[in-house]
Amino acid sequence: SKPPIEKKPFDGKISAKSVKNLTEGQVAVRILKTLGSHLWPSKETSPKHSSLKRRVVLSLSLLIGSKLLTIQVPFIFKSLVDDLNGIEMISQNDPMSAIPILTV
Repeated sequence: SKPPIEKKPFDGKISAKSVKNLTEGQVAVRILKTLGSHLWPSKETSPKHSSLKRRVVLSLSLLIGSKLLTIQVPFIFKSLVDDLNGIEMISQNDPMSAIPILTV
């Protein structure tokens, strides 16, 4: 049986002592809070915080979009190759259908 975990206010610092009695999930949340405080600007840190927040949102959305596009590229190539395979089948069955394809 473990002793009860003390609930202290989060000071933004992560050390071996502060995470000793925490679960893995609690440590992950603490890390995300620390990173989030550096990523998302507050009014105190920047007088133009609204434009900075727009840039953070834009950059994160572009990052997520690039990851999604990276995942989609193999599926797009598969579709293109499958479509080319269909064109080959037409040209093999009917030699006259190959003439317009070869002129391109």
